[in-house]
Amino acid sequence: MKQLLLLVFVVLWVGAYTNQVYANDGDGIPLEIFDENPAGGGNTKAPRRPLIVYQYGYELNIPSFGCDFSFQILSGRDVVYSELIPAGTTSLQLPSSLSGSYEIRLLMGTYYFRGCITLY
Repeated sequence: MKQLLLLVFVVLWVGAYTNQVYANDGDGIPLEIFDENPAGGGNTKAPRRPLIVYQYGYELNIPSFGCDFSFQILSGRDVVYSELIPAGTTSLQLPSSLSGSYEIRLLMGTYYFRGCITLY
């Protein structure tokens, strides 16, 4: 019985790991978090981990958020593309008319995630 349980556990673990690897085959883009108005007036004590989005050409795979947010593409200080993204969205299609290096932002209230992207 213990051997059967061990076998089931190993099969489930390997299957979960394999799905995770295939799901993240795109280029991982780390996005840093910025808070324009920190609650305590200073830095938090918890380390800030980057949010990772995955790029597949002109498509971005993002984690699902529980609220609507704004998505922006910037060239320097100019916003070249902006869209309101509904809660629960996990995939964004970027305009194919853009090419070059850009800054992307996911804006949520007083804070936002920021990173760089290259479109060919």
